[in-house]
Amino acid sequence: MDVTRRCINCSMRLAHQRWRMVEDATEPMVNILRAWVSPTPVSSDNRICLECFGMLQQEPDGVRAQSPMSGHRNVCFACGISILRARTHLVHPDCPERNVIISWTFPHLVSHLNRVCTAWWLAARRNVQKQMRQDANRPIEAFNEETDNREPPHIPVPPLLPHISVPQRQETARIISQTYSRVAATSRHCIFSGCENVERLLVPTGVKEMLLCRYRLYIPSSARVCRYHLENDCWEQLQSNIRDFTASEMDHMLNMME
Repeated sequence: MDVTRRCINCSMRLAHQRWRMVEDATEPMVNILRAWVSPTPVSSDNRICLECFGMLQQEPDGVRAQSPMSGHRNVCFACGISILRARTHLVHPDCPERNVIISWTFPHLVSHLNRVCTAWWLAARRNVQKQMRQDANRPIEAFNEETDNREPPHIPVPPLLPHISVPQRQETARIISQTYSRVAATSRHCIFSGCENVERLLVPTGVKEMLLCRYRLYIPSSARVCRYHLENDCWEQLQSNIRDFTASEMDHMLNMME
């Protein structure tokens, strides 16, 4: 996918469209664009169709980016042509062609992928069929007849071990708080619910102290945050209904409040 030939926002092919470079946009416009297309990376080499560029110009500076906007809505995400009057094919969520088409699609548009032009659907179908033929033609390891005909070696049976009772693992006591809550103690995802960004960054101590004092929200040491939420100062949107704490978490929280 040649991203320099398509609008970084709406994915429209720019061969017959007027466009601007990302470097022509002001810094507030670029920040809004990054919010619109996250997690797709944005660089100065990217291009923006004139319609999307105009929408960015209309967004007020210093205001948090609203829901993503698009200058062109009927676009084939696989190739970038307009599908308003073109023949198209439905992309089912569980079809094998979808994985191929996703590789041609900007990351921020994958969730909106439901239809592509017929030409690129057929291209995806050919890719799937080619892979199936390759899988079918993989050589199968032949068994050695001599090895099969030999008697298996004699393996002595070990004596029975004495029965040893394994102590049951005791569950860690939990402390329920009526005042404070915490986010999930995991590094597998961002602390913001529903966030699918791939970054897993440590939450700064200053942010943890601020959240604890201002929102009575505790951030465990194993919790992680993505770069977007870390840099966009939207902590008031962070919520959690988890109110149980381990003894060590409670001690740590009390130490932070001293």
